[in-house]
Formats: sequence, structure tokens, C-alpha cells
Amino acid sequence: MKKFYLLLIFTIMLFIMSMSVSAYFTRDHLYFTIYAFDHVDSPTANLCRDKLETVLDGNTMADVPVLHYYDEKVGSYIATHSRGSGYQSCLNEAGADTELRCACIGDALHILQDSFSHNEGGLVVKYLKQDHALNFGGHMTVERSFQDVLEPIIASDPIVTSGRLDYYDSIVLDSFFTETSGDEKYLVMFNKMSGINMNIDAAVFRAGYQGEGFYNTVYKDKLKLPAWLWSIAIALSIVGVLLSVIIYYFGRTQWKWLTGTAFLIIGIIGIVLLISFFTGTTWMIVTKIIEVPPMFGILKVSEADAREYNEKIKEASMQFLRTGDLVIDDASGLTYIDRNNDLVSGSLGKAESGSKIWFYSILFIIAVLLSLFIMLTFKNKKK
Repeated sequence: MKKFYLLLIFTIMLFIMSMSVSAYFTRDHLYFTIYAFDHVDSPTANLCRDKLETVLDGNTMADVPVLHYYDEKVGSYIATHSRGSGYQSCLNEAGADTELRCACIGDALHILQDSFSHNEGGLVVKYLKQDHALNFGGHMTVERSFQDVLEPIIASDPIVTSGRLDYYDSIVLDSFFTETSGDEKYLVMFNKMSGINMNIDAAVFRAGYQGEGFYNTVYKDKLKLPAWLWSIAIALSIVGVLLSVIIYYFGRTQWKWLTGTAFLIIGIIGIVLLISFFTGTTWMIVTKIIEVPPMFGILKVSEADAREYNEKIKEASMQFLRTGDLVIDDASGLTYIDRNNDLVSGSLGKAESGSKIWFYSILFIIAVLLSLFIMLTFKNKKK
């Protein structure tokens, strides 16, 4: 039951097509990376300077396994966010192929950039603790708030004014697919590195991010969303609408209007999700949802923090290009094994630990209220 509630809320927040419980949204990762290459002259930077699109797609590819953040394949997400099983494994698979190595450089930059959000002292960790929020939902809300606050700060940067950021944002992951004039060798490498086949996941990520919808016929393999996502959306639609009709029709007291409406809302949520799957508008809907809390000052990133973390991340990205040394072991924010083979508890889990009491309390209260409403609805009327 606990897992069902997690998946239910996770579905409603619909991380899936954000494709990004990434520490910072994809566009921010692109900006940090382009900035670093624009300001560093080093062997690492020069190796990949004319392959910037490959670097950026390697950076973005690190977040594709986020689709498995809450299932048994979560290890793939940890892998692409770690130094050992991620970056070092990537370099081993790449061998002497410069293009593949540049994709690995992108993964390393992603790990480094995410560490300023997922790890202790990171932006998301800070705000989850500060506002007593849960990782899912709260994580995305902080990311989105950071991006919204950062946009006017970097608006005068040549990377933005020249249109370069918009350009690279519009061709995310194109270099990884033959259908978009890319090369599938990158997918082969990332599949080996992550331990799972990410071909479909990457196609879903790209199509969703670029707003093409999830039934795009460009790819040779049919795009399909995870079965658990469909099952929850369908269950919400059918159960919600069916129960509301039954309650409206067979209810014995005036409570039926309140009870039926509550279940009807559940059904409408499911229907909206299904429609978004078919139209490819899921990410747009999620964006609107997660923009609401900051309007009330909840999980709203301050301008001072946006400026501070922006400078920190840019400097760290440049430092990596100067030295080629990735000093971060893991940036998933989840429990992992470090280079000394020690088990390390994830910072995101610890950050949300104090919020679970109120979360499950609310779930319990909702369940009790719905049960009470149903009892009152079908209570025999007094003659």
C-alpha cells in the first residue's frame, strides 16, 4: 500500500516526462556546460570543443534513467550519477573513440553539476530541509524555481542573447539517434554503463522534452511509457468515474454529492493524465503544477541562492575541464557505495526524513475521511 501511494503521488506530479528529477533542469545543465567550454582552454576542453553537442547530449543522457527512479532499475540512475560505475565505466567503454569520450565528459560534468543540488549542502537538499518537503514533488519544485529565478540573471549572457542556448535546447539528444542524423553508438555505450537498455527510455525522454508527443513515428522502435504509469492513470480514471456514478445514483443521503465529487476529481486527474500521454503535454502540465508552491513562498529559491549556486557550478565545471579530474564519487542523492567501498546514505533521503510524518498523517486522514463519507452516504435514512 505504501508503494502504491508513492507511485500514485509520483504519477500525479508526473516526473516521467519532465524526464528530470535532475538536480537542475536540462536547460540549466546546458548553460553550465556551454559556459565552461567558453571560458576554459585546456586539453580536455579542446578535445571536445568541436563536439559540444555530443558533450551536451552526454550530460542530458545521464538523466534518462530517472524514469526508473522509483522502480527496481534505480541502480541505472545511480550509475550514471557516479564516478566509478558511471564516468570511469563510460571512459572504459569509450576506449580511444574521441566522440564517445566526449559524451563521457558530458556525463562527468552532469555528475559534478548535480552534486551542488543532490549532495549535502546542495540546493534541493537545503530547501527540502528548510520547508519540510518530500523529495518527489519537492525536488522538482525547487529545480523549477531555480530555473525561473536564474533566467533573468543570465538573460544578458552572450550564450543566451546569441540564441546558442535555445539552439542546443531544441536539439537535445539528437546526436544519439540515427533518425535525427546521430549515431546509436552512444546509446550502446550508455546501455553498457547503466546496466539496462535505455534506447526506448532515451527516445521517450527526447520526444517528451522536445514536445513531440509519445506516439512519434520517427523512431524504428515504438515509444511506450512504463506499464506502471499507464496502470495507475487508467485505474484513477476508471475507479474515480465509476465510483462517482455509483455513489451519485445509489447514495441514500445528501452526503453522496460530496463523496461522489471527491471520487469524480480522482477520475478527472486520471483522465487528464491519459490525455497528456496521448498529446505529449505531460511535461507542460507538470510544470504548471510545480510552479504553484513557490507562488506562496514554499520551496521558492531566493535570488541570492540562485546567484550563489550558479557561480559555484560554473566554476566547478570550468575546474573539471582544466584538470580532467572528477572529484565527486556520487551525485544521485541516493544511497551509494563510495570509492572506499563504504555504504553512504543519500542526502536527499535524509533531507526528507522529517517530512514523512506529516505526509503519511495526511494520507491517513484522507483515507479516514473518504471512508467516513462513504459510510454517511449509504447510511439508512431515518423514517
